[in-house]
Amino acid sequence: MSQITNQVKVEENSISGLYYRYGKSSDQNIAEFFEKVKLVRYENKGPGTIQGYYPLTDESMQKIMEKPRNLSPFFSKKDFPTKGTPMDALEEHMRFNVLVKSSSRFFLKPDIGELVDAVPDTKLFFTKARAIILHDGSHELLPDTNGEHFIMQASLLT
Repeated sequence: MSQITNQVKVEENSISGLYYRYGKSSDQNIAEFFEKVKLVRYENKGPGTIQGYYPLTDESMQKIMEKPRNLSPFFSKKDFPTKGTPMDALEEHMRFNVLVKSSSRFFLKPDIGELVDAVPDTKLFFTKARAIILHDGSHELLPDTNGEHFIMQASLLT
């Protein structure tokens, strides 16, 4: 007698795919990802500077790697500063959804783990991606989650 199994294919960038991968990246996986890919913010640092993709400082990344879950460097420029020189010639390779769980719809704080969990097929993009960015202000409340689950947008840059 043959055994019949019901396998459900989970699409990578679907909501179910995001929930499936949520919390699956270990601290080691996250550290390996950021050995290859820089975390950047798109900034204009003022008169006489270049508007562009600025990587976080080595000190910022070290602080993040000590505790990548429950730590959000995305909107705290003071606590997680960027380097003085932008990365050159970066272009958006792919945009993707990020599942963010928050206890408040008024204080959305995505963490590094949530960002890496959401990257579609990370092994494929290790060879191409040079940077990753979470887009400011891009969030959508998921229905039936009591105001605690959101979708944000991020991009891999080459």
